Amino acid sequence: MVIRNSKLVDAENGRFTVLDMVTLQLSGPFVWQGKDINEDKARGSAFFAFEPDDPNETKVSVATITVADVTLDPSEPDVSTLNQTDVSTIDTYLRSEIQKQVSLAGDEIGHWMGSHLNQSEQIKGLVTAYTLQEFEKVTQYIDLRITIGGRKLFLNGNFDISKKDQLAGLVYGVLRNVVVDLR
Repeated sequence: MVIRNSKLVDAENGRFTVLDMVTLQLSGPFVWQGKDINEDKARGSAFFAFEPDDPNETKVSVATITVADVTLDPSEPDVSTLNQTDVSTIDTYLRSEIQKQVSLAGDEIGHWMGSHLNQSEQIKGLVTAYTLQEFEKVTQYIDLRITIGGRKLFLNGNFDISKKDQLAGLVYGVLRNVVVDLR
């Protein structure tokens, strides 16, 4: 399968670009495998982390990083117009929509930690954190929504909570250090 939405730009440091606008660094000790996302309302890439020496060869990912342009999705909020008073309403909406989606797969929200609007001089981001009970495992999700240059971007990091000591810092670090360039 040919991957078209992302490119490896620095193999030594594990840097990738997605849609030529978001740069992220995926580091070890995991093996990362990418997959394009090409849906009506979302384009981007998902990167799956696998244990390098999986003795059971289960090939089940332990973490995922997703970057998608969701500009064409009217249900995605335009974060550039949000202020702190909007967050509660958006949080309720997101929780309801996520619950609908995960229910279809037979999963359920475990712990909802809510949404927070983070703002710097350059960018405003809506961060939403929650856990899902998926079959027999619990997965931590961190969603980041940003709007920049008229583009709505959705970034997600998730990991198997039973491996949080080795994965939480990695996933948070990837999301915290993305670079967006919409030239």
